Amino acid sequence: MQIRGYPDKLKEFGKIIAVCDVFDALTTKRSYKDAISTFETLIIMKKEMAYHLDGILVDFFIKMFKEKRVI
Repeated sequence: MQIRGYPDKLKEFGKIIAVCDVFDALTTKRSYKDAISTFETLIIMKKEMAYHLDGILVDFFIKMFKEKRVI
């Protein structure tokens, strides 16, 4: 019998947080680097981080920007 529920969901939350954390890290100005634009950040996340982030979640994240027209 496989137990499902809260512990299994933590993996998914971790993947979501990873996408958000990378986006925040790249778009926030730091003392040691300038912020990257939203558009450039999304390109980096899609192309250069394809093996580090969940691609389905990144696609959904990008889709949210298209629907809301957030800049």
